[in-house]
Amino acid sequence: MPMTNIGKMSFLFVMAFQQVSSVLPNVMKAEITREKLKSEYDCIGLIGKSEKDTKMLLRDCEFAMKSSVMTETKKFIENAVVEELTEIIHNYFEKDRAIFARRKRFTDMDCPTLNKQDLSSNAKEMRKRSLAPFVYKPDFNPNRFPKLVLHGVCLCSGCIDLTTGRETLSLSSLAITGNVTVFYKEAGAMGYTKREEPIPIGCTCVYPLQST
Repeated sequence: MPMTNIGKMSFLFVMAFQQVSSVLPNVMKAEITREKLKSEYDCIGLIGKSEKDTKMLLRDCEFAMKSSVMTETKKFIENAVVEELTEIIHNYFEKDRAIFARRKRFTDMDCPTLNKQDLSSNAKEMRKRSLAPFVYKPDFNPNRFPKLVLHGVCLCSGCIDLTTGRETLSLSSLAITGNVTVFYKEAGAMGYTKREEPIPIGCTCVYPLQST
């Protein structure tokens, strides 16, 4: 018996509803993950080994989360799409350190050419105007608080020549490492402990080492 127009519309509506319903749980789960990650930069959920220890950790945490590294990371989480956050976590547990290798925003890892647009007043990001340009890549560790922290990665072996705007190997790009306050949960421990972790926060231009 042929299906009427009303029957066809009802069938299509049911199919569409089922497809949307199957996607909703995954989206909601990812959004909850996003909120949990964001809350860590407000120091919510940080617990010490005692009540006194917790108060000290919260004080240290509130100060640490005002650093430029943590501010950039929180901004990244707020702007990241659902698939990106999901892939960060998935890649960690799969031990795939090439995080976001398939993502468009992280596949452009070639040394760039500096042009006039990069020097305009609208180009607010210093890392794009740097003679040692770099990008931020997310580093995830479930035993750390916060779990997600951005690392600076140099895009060039050399530096950008001021005259040509292209890479010159007469100079070298070198990662700048800074100690950032984070908190770790040791195996079997009840609470977190404060730790200063060396994290690459950007890149600078230096003269290459000369062989003697």
